[in-house]
Amino acid sequence: MEPRVSISLSIMAVGVLAGSLFVSNFFFSGDTILEPPDPHAILGAEVEGVLPEDVITMVDAEAGEAVSEEETANERAVPPPPKPTLPPTPQPVDMPERWDPECERWFDFRSEIYKPKELAPSILAKPEPCNGDCVAVCICGSLRTFFQPKVSNSIVGTLINQFNPGGRTDVFMVVSEEHSAKGGVYVVSKEDQCKLYSRMNLVSTFYMQAGDSPKTERCRQLITEYENKHKKQYNWVLRPRPDSYWKQMNLRAKTAEHAVYYRHNQFTMLPREFMHNFRYPFRGTPEIEVDVNESPPKFEFYL
Repeated sequence: MEPRVSISLSIMAVGVLAGSLFVSNFFFSGDTILEPPDPHAILGAEVEGVLPEDVITMVDAEAGEAVSEEETANERAVPPPPKPTLPPTPQPVDMPERWDPECERWFDFRSEIYKPKELAPSILAKPEPCNGDCVAVCICGSLRTFFQPKVSNSIVGTLINQFNPGGRTDVFMVVSEEHSAKGGVYVVSKEDQCKLYSRMNLVSTFYMQAGDSPKTERCRQLITEYENKHKKQYNWVLRPRPDSYWKQMNLRAKTAEHAVYYRHNQFTMLPREFMHNFRYPFRGTPEIEVDVNESPPKFEFYL
């Protein structure tokens, strides 16, 4: 075929193709010429030279970072919810030191035991009336482990201060030294003994090498002497042993039922009106023998 004819046929083919495209746009799309979609989607790999993949990825990443920064800013603007507050764990009540006594050697003891030179003033000397919260504590018996911190801290912090949180409690000590095979007295330094005395309102100390009943009777006499001197009476009288470790005291001076509480011959607690039977407190008075298996028990201690 002649070259001139070949060129003519090519021109005609291009014209036909262009006409076809024009007719398609005119009849099938109305007045609007169809716009081609995203060239990247049509051309595929051919557009890679114009919009490299790393550029597209970079643009998408920058947009994502902008969103992330905006979201982070919004999150920072909202304060975090407050953490729940747990109720405090109940702890034994321990009153502040009442006075700082100067101690001297208690020569009735063979062991190095000390006592205050001057005793604390009685709560009965204060002008306030006793409205159920004046308590006398008679610590009666052989000292034994009294100065052991675990024991003495429990007597002061758990027995005395939890039974009478108001702090109006006088302490009387009628004690002796153990002269048997059970051993003597657990001894701590003079400073530690004085510090223990300062944590309780110690108004009377008496050495008596005798059994529990004579010691209890002597303590009753001392209580009565203080009441007569100040013309005022205590509301409750407690008689713990010096070597008792107190785990819990769930009775309170102002709310406890007026009755004699006891556990064997190891502890007695009674209203003042029953103190005439202090040596034998279970004769003719309402009595409650505390069962340590109660849940919770009224009080709990160990020897």
